[in-house]
Amino acid sequence: MTEAAPMMKKNVTPTAQGSFSCPLSASQAYRLGVNLHTAIVDIYTALAKKCSTASEQETIKAMIEQEQERIAAFEKGFAFALNCELSRFYNSGGTVLEEDKMAQLITDTRQLIQRNLDNCRAHLETLEKEIAATTVREQTITVVGHTKEYARDLYQRLSQLYPKCEISRAFEDMAEMCR
Repeated sequence: MTEAAPMMKKNVTPTAQGSFSCPLSASQAYRLGVNLHTAIVDIYTALAKKCSTASEQETIKAMIEQEQERIAAFEKGFAFALNCELSRFYNSGGTVLEEDKMAQLITDTRQLIQRNLDNCRAHLETLEKEIAATTVREQTITVVGHTKEYARDLYQRLSQLYPKCEISRAFEDMAEMCR
């Protein structure tokens, strides 16, 4: 390890420890949603620890509960999509690899998809750092609360970057759940 590595390791936020990679199947899209909203819950939890009033804590608690409901719904979508993918794989005699086909279909948009995911991760990291560095005020709760809309917009953009198929429908479904 270089001298800078331990310092960088200390500055890495929990979100930065994982990365959001370009989904190539509907189950991967739902897994992305689970990971994204789990990171949002972590941000809300950090925010709740800094709240000074019961009103702020109740607001954050309600936000966490909403995100946990979304995560549960995304996990159901993940399980269903994965079962469908496995069924198609086995029905084809183990020869159809949908991920390979999707990778070929999105060669033109893959970089844009990944850029959207990287920007999302950077947005979450910024929120984590701001919460760690500041005291909680009503404006902070409001800004962090807009993360749901940010996620919805991300899902809508991603659904448009994929061909119309199960993966784009998964993103449309997740965007709808973020309303």
